[in-house]
Amino acid sequence: MADTTSEQLSHEQPTVVRLWSADNVEFQVDREVVCEFQSLRHMVQERAYEDAPIHLDRISSKLLSKVLKYCEYHVSNRRRRHANENSAEVFLDAEKAWDTEYLKVDRSVLFALLEVSLEWNIEGLLALTLSTIVKQIYDGSRKIADDEEEGNGNVSGSESVD
Repeated sequence: MADTTSEQLSHEQPTVVRLWSADNVEFQVDREVVCEFQSLRHMVQERAYEDAPIHLDRISSKLLSKVLKYCEYHVSNRRRRHANENSAEVFLDAEKAWDTEYLKVDRSVLFALLEVSLEWNIEGLLALTLSTIVKQIYDGSRKIADDEEEGNGNVSGSESVD
């Protein structure tokens, strides 16, 4: 009788994990994509996964869909990079462009993505949202400074009459 290794067990686990959003919408997601959620990685990898869904009680289906889109793209792109190591830089450039488009969202969505990435420890999304927020703050500060210079330091925009 052969020993059952953890590697064999992981291959026997379903490749699809069921996630349920706060508004009870079910998502069937590739295990590797779910493992982008570092907080769920051990749950998915360490046990023979049952058919029970994982409930994400604080994430709406709309937001979960957006987060999964990010994770799916990055897992897929990582697979393509590994398969085509000679052109890995091309994939990284495409990923940067994709990330830029992905985060062309309003501020409330950006901060919701930040909150989810913090809560579920999605490292790449956390780094991306934080850098985007910092850039927006920096650009906003620069714009205020430029506006002040154009107004000769008069913040209110009205001219004083002496």
